Amino acid sequence: MWRIKALAFALTIGLSVSADAKAETPRLEKGTAVTLVGQISSAPKAVLGERKMQVAIGPDGADYTLHFDGATLLGVNGRQMDENELVNRQWVRAEGQVMKNPRRIRVSRLQVVARDSAAFQQSAFHRAGLEHGYLTSVAGTRQTFPALPPDALRATPMLILGRISGVAGNFETTRSIQVAAAGNQWVLTVPETAQVVDPQGAIISIRSLGERQWVRVHGWRTEDLRMRAARIQSLGKDDAFRASASYRADRPLGYAETLPPTALERHLLTGTITAVNGRERLQVKVRGAKEAVSEIWLPAAEVTVRNRSAQTNDLRVGDEVAITTFTFR
Repeated sequence: MWRIKALAFALTIGLSVSADAKAETPRLEKGTAVTLVGQISSAPKAVLGERKMQVAIGPDGADYTLHFDGATLLGVNGRQMDENELVNRQWVRAEGQVMKNPRRIRVSRLQVVARDSAAFQQSAFHRAGLEHGYLTSVAGTRQTFPALPPDALRATPMLILGRISGVAGNFETTRSIQVAAAGNQWVLTVPETAQVVDPQGAIISIRSLGERQWVRVHGWRTEDLRMRAARIQSLGKDDAFRASASYRADRPLGYAETLPPTALERHLLTGTITAVNGRERLQVKVRGAKEAVSEIWLPAAEVTVRNRSAQTNDLRVGDEVAITTFTFR
């Protein structure tokens, strides 16, 4: 009898844990457009002609089943591949829609972004605080699983090498251009403070950059396939690009990668906050300067108030602050 009770107790606990685990995952409606980044936990069985696989997401490894019949499949280098090249432990990024079961995704586009976890740490799709992968609804509330930790709001330093594919709307209004790299279309915001140079490093106008021109861009990833440019270097058209030191024979379609801390230089300024503009910007009267007021882009800065790290919501006009900003070497 005690064994039966113990078994019943174990089943009850198991059901409770299962219910709790399901409660943590978003109950997205059928047809919701999502982007997913995760690690393959059960690759498709090519011998059976399977066009589906399982991908683990989150610290607890929640399995999502990706159905990719008719989907575009791309390798790390951006070239098309087939399902035979999908293997366990690879990291993938997928675009698709939620099926009737919210843990099943009908995929329209899937790309291998890293061959293992070590490589994923350096990929353009790794996010601080979401090292175990994530799923985000593309529109509306942009619900994310797992929930976004504070670190995920910070911008990530990265390098994109790709070819200009267009201008996002009217450039004077949007300050955005499109760059194709390794099979992906990135949207780059180009603030007026961004530096634009030719292959020799001389300053040029951004209006001298045309479509199909290759560029090497240092900046900050802000969202999926979005970047804020800090420095853009023109590499010329195809022949000039292939002859440049930036060309990689194994990545002929370009590449995008996270940069290490050694790629950055730190700069410290102190002063008084004169304005807080939303969650992304604040203005600071720099200490020791008569007229200097600096505008700080917060996602790529570290702010302390009274020697303690401060979140955006903590900042007030009149606060004395110390701010660390970063530039690319």
